[in-house]
Amino acid sequence: MGIVISLVSGIVLIVCGALCMPSIIAKKRPEAKELLEKIAKFQGWIGLVICIWGICGIFMSILDISWITTWPLWWLTGLVANVLNFGVGFLLGFGMIQQLILSKAPDETKVKAEALHKKLVGMQIPLGYTAIIVGLWVILYGLIIRHIVYM
Repeated sequence: MGIVISLVSGIVLIVCGALCMPSIIAKKRPEAKELLEKIAKFQGWIGLVICIWGICGIFMSILDISWITTWPLWWLTGLVANVLNFGVGFLLGFGMIQQLILSKAPDETKVKAEALHKKLVGMQIPLGYTAIIVGLWVILYGLIIRHIVYM
């Protein structure tokens, strides 16, 4: 991943993580409540795009599996970030996904998607925290690996 992609990926994870837990963020940072409410209007579309981005990223991680021998931590970071993008995106964009994609899908697919959504809703707060932490890690590691920040 380039430095720009690292920064964007990290920021996207942080924003999506915050969208997963608006009540907790609003309690700790009242000034963020207004911003989250503005972003929440577009939550379905944001979630749909991030879900698709996560799926593409997972496939790219699989295709780039050779990186595991030279850059194992970077490869694992990318894979985890993309799995989180898929999960958080699916959670945030479920209404939009249901409306645009699942409405034309077979009943069996709808049932499986609903079951996955219920599992993710039960893990919404931990998933949000994890997305924020991994987002910060993606940014930090992206900067370290490119020698912008020295330890």
